[in-house]
Amino acid sequence: MLTLLMKTRRLAQFLSAVLALTVVAGCAGLPTTGDRLPTARGNTVAAQSAEARQDWPKAAAEWLALAAKAGEAEAAGFRLSALSALLNANDVLRARVIHDDIPTELLSASQTELLAVLHGDLLVQEGRPAEALVVLPLSLSASAPSDLQARFLLVRGVAFAEQGALVSAIEDFTASDQWLAPGEGRDWQRTLWPVLVGADEQVLRKALRRHSSVAVEGWLRLGLIGQQEWLQPERFEQQLDGWESRFRLHAANADLVPALRESHRLRQFYPNSVAVLLPLSGRYAAIGEAVRDGLLAAWFALPGDRAGGLKFFDTEAELPLQWLRQQPLGEWAVVGPLRKEKVQELAKAKVMQSLSWLPLNQSAPEGAAAQLALALSPEQEAALAAERMGRDGYRRALVIAAHGDWGQRVADAFAERFTATGGKVVGLERYDGGQADHGDTIQRALLLNQSEQRRARMERVLGRNVNFEPRRRNDVDAVFAPGKPRALRALRPQLKFYRAGGVPVYATSHVWQGKVNPSADLDLNGVRFADMPWHLGPSTTDKALRKAISRAGGRDTHGRFHALGADAIRVLPLLAGGDGGFPWVFPGGTGLLQPGNDGLVERRLMWAEFKKGRPVLIPAAQWDAGS
Repeated sequence: MLTLLMKTRRLAQFLSAVLALTVVAGCAGLPTTGDRLPTARGNTVAAQSAEARQDWPKAAAEWLALAAKAGEAEAAGFRLSALSALLNANDVLRARVIHDDIPTELLSASQTELLAVLHGDLLVQEGRPAEALVVLPLSLSASAPSDLQARFLLVRGVAFAEQGALVSAIEDFTASDQWLAPGEGRDWQRTLWPVLVGADEQVLRKALRRHSSVAVEGWLRLGLIGQQEWLQPERFEQQLDGWESRFRLHAANADLVPALRESHRLRQFYPNSVAVLLPLSGRYAAIGEAVRDGLLAAWFALPGDRAGGLKFFDTEAELPLQWLRQQPLGEWAVVGPLRKEKVQELAKAKVMQSLSWLPLNQSAPEGAAAQLALALSPEQEAALAAERMGRDGYRRALVIAAHGDWGQRVADAFAERFTATGGKVVGLERYDGGQADHGDTIQRALLLNQSEQRRARMERVLGRNVNFEPRRRNDVDAVFAPGKPRALRALRPQLKFYRAGGVPVYATSHVWQGKVNPSADLDLNGVRFADMPWHLGPSTTDKALRKAISRAGGRDTHGRFHALGADAIRVLPLLAGGDGGFPWVFPGGTGLLQPGNDGLVERRLMWAEFKKGRPVLIPAAQWDAGS
């Protein structure tokens, strides 16, 4: 899962390795993991040529090769140029090594200013926007080049956006326009759009009451239109017409609003018929029925005549391969299957080429027809937890996960993302999910057993008993403990018992069943977790869907699968209708949905913390950005 700045790197890629005139050098040891940098001769012309064609790895390699040949007094500038190129390439690990090896005492005033901007950029890419706002200057000197001024404002704007400071983000993004040369893109507008749509409605309305700037007001009102009218084509167009009349000179009129209109037009195509493939018998029948109920509720709530057009198949009987082969080109869309094995089976059959297809589990193998899959992926949530932990300032994590494939996959996903954003996993311990006492696991995780072993050695040497108080490890900032409520209700108190009660604990949505139960969840106090808005902050539309499902006999404990079904039918036209060159974003029940780059629809979730046995929304940066 990528931070907002990493996703919008294209808007900064025209910003070359700023201040190439200050190139100077020396070479740092680089991480050995990942792809190697290209071979380089150490040539200034080659470095600048690579920058011109936005070949950032090549540019970084050339600057570093130059650094290796130069004297110490000239080293800093070459490293600065390499750092800039690596950040443009989203190579966070190498960028961190280079940054930490730059001798700041050798920098000129202009180089020091550049380093501050690049450091802020690095911190944002590492998922640490609050720290970025601390290191970034309040303003740059009047002599700073225009491209550096623009980069500074764009980086700080993203940092503000990730902290939930929407007005400050809008002001910085807007101010960057004055530093962009004619013809250079204003991609920050398309960066800002999903941030506004994903913001809490009350936050937008509160900001409107406090700020009178026409530019800020225009963006806030545009965000409200996106939140409220996205699935109502006629009303959406009417609202945009009214907005344009009111804000005729607004910057969004030049590019964003026309792109929104075209994109929205393309995305309002709902297939006449939808085949839904779910497990409706056997072991997974209850889950399949919950997805079906959510899908039906959303289908009949859509505008227009929705009296028919759905055909359900039970995937536990057999996949309707022959039926799918007989359907005319473009006439049917397919939602499902739900189980990963069935998704893979359908993909291998190669019957989906003529149909729009939205699987509800991990994306199909390469070459299959599926564009994206919408799934309740625990790996996605683990990556979100890693990003949130880093954003909260914790850099050394202890992972405590259940035995088995699920626990391993989630632990691996967390470690991969946490490491990529500059953190370090200092330990991994596994527990038996079927047991209530995890004392041995906690002691191993906190290295208390090593403390006991030291006491035993001392007693053997001294030949007498030693007064002893075991001490836990002190290299842990936070704990990532994915698991179900029963496991976490046992783990959290035992962490307190073993003197780790002050260490924050992060979990996935599995820690909560979606129903407030203070008496049962008191032992979860202090646990922070991400969950979908269907549970933590449903929209007006989703509240109505929940009531309709409940009246039809749906169970609250299946809420996540109700939301999955509802979102599947609502985002289907966004996948099938084309994007018009504009990245779509949809405020759904399972999260703020956007196209992902890992074969899955990305879900941005809301964060909460248990207090007095109840989940309470964490107010700052309420939505968490994913990859």
